[in-house]
Amino acid sequence: MKKFLLFIVTLSLSTTLFAQDYKTGVGLRLGWESGIIVKHFLDTDAAIEGIVGTSPYWGGFYLCGLYELHAKPFDVEGLSLFYGAGAHVRSWAGGGWGVGNPRNKYYNSYFGLGVDAIVGLEYKVPEAPISISLDVKPAIDVIESFWIYGGGALGIRYTF
Repeated sequence: MKKFLLFIVTLSLSTTLFAQDYKTGVGLRLGWESGIIVKHFLDTDAAIEGIVGTSPYWGGFYLCGLYELHAKPFDVEGLSLFYGAGAHVRSWAGGGWGVGNPRNKYYNSYFGLGVDAIVGLEYKVPEAPISISLDVKPAIDVIESFWIYGGGALGIRYTF
């Protein structure tokens, strides 16, 4: 009986492990905000993702945290659709006009805090520890100035 229970527990754990393509991925994000990305699955369809980096367009520092849901609506092994939301903080120095600001204020430096949304596709390469994603991530700064901006990126991760 003990061997049978051990077999059932082992089988259920292996099924759970195969239900998700990977547990954690670390890599690079290249696009509107470029930097280091870390994604960790909390469950088979829910993950948290962190982005630390900068932008080739506005420079400065960028930190973002996202909660993402993953679905597999396509009949392609390793391909998933993901969507989610989160928050960010960013800053830069060097000047720029406050787009969307009713006074069109010029900033010598800037600190922004806001909310993000994300939607994209991710492909976990079968038989290899590589994940590739393509996403669109609009964001709204709500503190210091009201800015709406969007951008997309390509992500490449080493998965384990």
